[in-house]
Amino acid sequence: MDVVIIDDDELSISELSAKLKEYPDVKIAGVTTSANKGLEYIRKKSPDVAFLDVEMPEMSGMSFLDELGEAHCKIVMYTSHQDYMLSSFRKDAFDFLMKPIVPAELDDIINHCTKHLADKESKMSNIKANLINEKLLLYTNTSDFRLVYIKDIGMFVYNSERRIWEIIVARRTHSIPLKRS
Repeated sequence: MDVVIIDDDELSISELSAKLKEYPDVKIAGVTTSANKGLEYIRKKSPDVAFLDVEMPEMSGMSFLDELGEAHCKIVMYTSHQDYMLSSFRKDAFDFLMKPIVPAELDDIINHCTKHLADKESKMSNIKANLINEKLLLYTNTSDFRLVYIKDIGMFVYNSERRIWEIIVARRTHSIPLKRS
């Protein structure tokens, strides 16, 4: 599990980093004292989990969640201010860790993250496995249909000369024109 820590306090970063290194499945992929750099890192690298301090000089953790928008990773709010717990969850934080760190609480959070990531991976594997042998019915003109395996679809392209979309399929010499609607 790739983790990033975003906190303006170097001592807090050191303490959390030391505790996270005790977990063999956790890799600290990044550390920053800047909320803006944290946003940039999450958007570019998509870590699995981010530990985010609530009170930082550039922007608050709540503003960070608003700025991040749709979740790129699981956000664990990490603060010594219990007052932010409810608002954190209302802004879709994944979990909440109080400073100073209680080892049992960190264990629960790591287990929660690990379970969630495993469930997500399992669901994606099932979806992929189910789609491999699924077929897609293509409506090619007013009287013709083609049945194509989803796994054989290469891409959809727009033919501007004919003003129609075409589909490129594996093991076919010509693209399949799709009906205009």
